[in-house]
Amino acid sequence: MLRRCSRLLLVLLTATIALTVLNLNAELFFGFERSSGQQRTDLGSDSDGNEMRQPLYRKKDVQLHTATLFFGAAVNNNYLAKCSVKDHCKLVEERSAADAIIYHAPDFVSMGRLKANQIAVLWSLESPINHFFHHNYAGRINWTMTYRRDSDVWFPYGVITKRHQPVLVDYEAIWASKKHVVICLMSNCRHNNGRIQLINAIQAAGITVDMFGACGYRKTPNDCDGVKKQGDRCVAQLFRQYKFAISFENSLCKDYVTEKFFDVLRNRFTVPIVMRRKTSEEIGVSAFWFIMSFRQHKTMKSSKKYEKLRFTLLIVETTASSLS
Repeated sequence: MLRRCSRLLLVLLTATIALTVLNLNAELFFGFERSSGQQRTDLGSDSDGNEMRQPLYRKKDVQLHTATLFFGAAVNNNYLAKCSVKDHCKLVEERSAADAIIYHAPDFVSMGRLKANQIAVLWSLESPINHFFHHNYAGRINWTMTYRRDSDVWFPYGVITKRHQPVLVDYEAIWASKKHVVICLMSNCRHNNGRIQLINAIQAAGITVDMFGACGYRKTPNDCDGVKKQGDRCVAQLFRQYKFAISFENSLCKDYVTEKFFDVLRNRFTVPIVMRRKTSEEIGVSAFWFIMSFRQHKTMKSSKKYEKLRFTLLIVETTASSLS
């Protein structure tokens, strides 16, 4: 086992250098940035400094209109079900009545006409490397609503906060129930961040990784579509058979954390293996297996203690995926 882990350490350190370079390129070419002449907009003014009807945070009732679909599906008021200000904010079908018009970047086609006092919001949970947004529209966007912390509205797949009371869990029983070592469920095979090469290197070092999804060689059982239906119970049951789960992003962009990371923590009782310590620690995680800091682990046994996955953390939902 020690010799196997030494080989794994070598290939991971080599991959770290390549991934760092790719990360810099992604930040340089694909970061969400406004045009150079447009500064961060105030809640009470548009991109040209003109006063709006009134600042949205002062309005008793804010009306929003989604001008696009959300990953091909219609957006409705169920998306606001867990919102703390849902009684003062609603989605409307009539575009002209809205205070803000929201465009989901992966479904974006065109902006259309906006009234002078309407706010144009660009919404995206995914990194910009995976979808196209024409630069001609950049100067017309007032706010961004993305996973990036410097967005006007921070909207990640999830966040982590401390529980008031720890949840008592039988870690020994959970660990003993595991039949397999590492699982990977991957749907996006078009990427340039080297994650497939990294997984191949892990396998070459003698670590078994069962690959499911569009990029894998194994099929999910009983027609359980783990690619399109990540929230299905059968997917969680599949993951619970494994000790570790690959939770690599399809691209390395500033502040981007894949939904797979939060899915693993939410209900799959599996330890996530992630790429970047810095990004994950910023959302409150400190006890998981980070590929880019693997040098801290002399053997696999040092990562084997399942007690590291302590259920004193609470996932706070920021998407409506669990509402449908």
